[in-house]
Amino acid sequence: MTRPWRILLVDDNPDDRADAKAALLKGSGRRYQFIEAALAQEALDYCAQQPAPDCMLLDFDLPDADAFELLARLPRDSHGITLVPVVILTGSSRQSLSQELLRAGAEDYVGKAWLGPESLTRGVENAVERHLMKRELWRERARQQVIADIAQAATDGPGNAMAALFERVRVLVQADIFLSHVLDIGVPPMLRLTADAGIDAATRLLYLLLDPVTSLCGSVIAHGKPVFRHHMREHDEEATAVLKNIGVQAYASYPLQVDGRVIGTLSFGSRTRVAFDEDECDFMGTVASQVGAAWERLDLLRSKDNELRSMTDNSPDILTRFDRQLRHVFINAAITRVTGHPPAYFIGKSNREVGMPEALCVRWERAMQHVFATGEAQQVSFDFQAVTGLRHFDCQLVAEQRGDGRILHILGVTHDVTARRQLDERREELLEAERAARIESERVALIKDEFLATLSHELRTPLSAIMGWASLLKRAPPSPELYRKGIDVIARNATEQAALIGDLLDMNRILSGKLRMESELVHLDAVAAAAIDTLAPAALAKGIALELVLAPAGPVRVLGDGARLQQVLWNLLANGVKFTASGGVVTLAIDERDDLVVATVTDNGNGIEAGFLPFLFDRFSQSDGSAARVHGGLGLGLSIVKNLLELHGGTVSASSGGAGRGACFTVLLPRAPDGPLPRMVPVAMPETLPEVLVTGPVSVDDSNALRGMAVLLVDDNPDVLELGRRLLTEHGALVTTAQSADEALVQIRRQVPDILLSDIGMPGTDGYQLIELVRTGMGLGAAQLPAVAVTAYARAQDHARALQAGYQACIDKPIRPQLLIRTLLDLAVVKAAGTYPDGG
Repeated sequence: MTRPWRILLVDDNPDDRADAKAALLKGSGRRYQFIEAALAQEALDYCAQQPAPDCMLLDFDLPDADAFELLARLPRDSHGITLVPVVILTGSSRQSLSQELLRAGAEDYVGKAWLGPESLTRGVENAVERHLMKRELWRERARQQVIADIAQAATDGPGNAMAALFERVRVLVQADIFLSHVLDIGVPPMLRLTADAGIDAATRLLYLLLDPVTSLCGSVIAHGKPVFRHHMREHDEEATAVLKNIGVQAYASYPLQVDGRVIGTLSFGSRTRVAFDEDECDFMGTVASQVGAAWERLDLLRSKDNELRSMTDNSPDILTRFDRQLRHVFINAAITRVTGHPPAYFIGKSNREVGMPEALCVRWERAMQHVFATGEAQQVSFDFQAVTGLRHFDCQLVAEQRGDGRILHILGVTHDVTARRQLDERREELLEAERAARIESERVALIKDEFLATLSHELRTPLSAIMGWASLLKRAPPSPELYRKGIDVIARNATEQAALIGDLLDMNRILSGKLRMESELVHLDAVAAAAIDTLAPAALAKGIALELVLAPAGPVRVLGDGARLQQVLWNLLANGVKFTASGGVVTLAIDERDDLVVATVTDNGNGIEAGFLPFLFDRFSQSDGSAARVHGGLGLGLSIVKNLLELHGGTVSASSGGAGRGACFTVLLPRAPDGPLPRMVPVAMPETLPEVLVTGPVSVDDSNALRGMAVLLVDDNPDVLELGRRLLTEHGALVTTAQSADEALVQIRRQVPDILLSDIGMPGTDGYQLIELVRTGMGLGAAQLPAVAVTAYARAQDHARALQAGYQACIDKPIRPQLLIRTLLDLAVVKAAGTYPDGG
């Protein structure tokens, strides 16, 4: 039979109470038990009793309180819901009053004006049902929240997990005690108490270790199923004796399962209730299974954590986790390789507390605070003085978020980028070197283009004069004066062209280390006088005075190559004449200073701009390289001077007061020691071969110099061939000519000459092949047929190749008649003396 509802009628009017009872009894077949009260305090006392009334019918106005005051004083559960549902009986028709009563905690209200069996019954039924639903909804929410929180609480350990949750569970199942046991597999096996609540110290000792065979918990372990003991006093088994002694009337124990194994129990007991409801038992079972699942996940996490620890400790990167206080909560073993400290040294400490430099701490703190505030990843790049030296690192800081989006930790991955930084720096250096090389290459290309343009101009200018006068002489009627003037112009311009080519060849020999120099005792006074004499006609023609000032102590001596030193002084004097206007003076002074010989060339000409002085001795440098420049030249003369002096162990410098204020060049050379000095062995630069020594001077006007000498002259150029024939014939030689190597071989087979004079660059068979055919094919060595190569290839390596091929001498084009005559005479002398090696 259904239990009757206990209705508390609270009204100071007995008639109104009677009307309410009659209406309820008439309006429903439900059975009621009525409790009556006339005052608010009486009603509160009834509500405090157990069991509490199922519903309260409350008159709005009572002698000691109105409905609002009574509702405020009614006992409520943890969710703020009154323990007894309330229906207000009121005579007011004010609509807002009903809303205020509902907000104050009433479940419904009924106006006395329309109070009847149907309206009152419906109000009570609705109030009780709504109250039950409300409490059940809150209870279910609380249970679900407890279950949801188990996973997080279990990470603190089995005991602490349920100890933290027990107060919430106790309210939901109205339990008084809680026990958690874990099975220890030992000898013998025992159930060990890990957490408890609601028992005293003496009882705790009794439950500290339980026999898994005789205890109720042991039965749970053995069968893997929950054990219930309701109406405890009806059970006489020994296992329940302690529970009964502490007043427990209802008991439930559940298995804790991890990975399919029962590892412990979770038990609840109540001293006030004789049994737990079915839904409460289901809830406690769910709690037990969730705790077991949480422990299982915890074991898995620990296993994964161990795996992760093993992996991270072998990682070259430093892996860190920071909490919201910016403290290390995890760090792997890689930190030891950098700092020398183990991971434990950092746990629980901030970067400041482990001694990170202040400036670096500030950067890290700003970055981590930004991550916590926004969730955006940050990167910190920094240098750190590691135990192995200064290292460079990049750290990526990322947020670790929970499912609700809250950031609890920051994960830091710090990578050593020292090698990459060094590669980047090296790449930048290479790029910078490449940029510099490209700029230099472009500069050199520009200089080359400018030089080629200048060279073309400097070569074409005298060539134009030569070709123009040659053409004019061919067309003009015979006139001795015209011929003489034309030949002078042609000779002068040819000399200028030869000088330009000579400068180029000298510079090439200097740069390649193949410039031949003689080392002998030189009287610099005589060299200076010779340079003055050589340049005097040009200076006189321009109206410039040349002065020579010699040392007052007498002649000065140096060790060196007299011809090259004369070239130095001549270049400096020529430079002064070139840049000095008519009426000017160029002075060459020779003096001694300590162990040095000083030669100065001073002029009062154009002067030198201060900005150009540092580049004055560079190759191809000219203060005015434009097409409108006044003075010609290739810009090699002063560079050759500098290089020749350096080969003598000397220096050259220049000074000027600026434009229009003249210039002064100072040469310093080591002074030769006093006393007689033997002639020194010739000094040659690397890779040079000895040249044929020449005899004393021979005048080109001596028509008998080569009398009777049979010379075979070979050249593919008819003009050169004719010029050579005339020159040799004028000096008494018997000349036979050939325009090719093949024709020369025919002539040699017919009659072997005294000397072979052959061009190198010829079509078909060149001069190198010709001499090889003569030496090897015909068996004619130097003793039978000395040979001289004549070539426009004027490099040192070209001379060396000619001598190695089998020639005894090599002469550059254009041919200098005096050198040619001297060379032929020298070869004739050597041949007559028989000093050539056999087959040489």
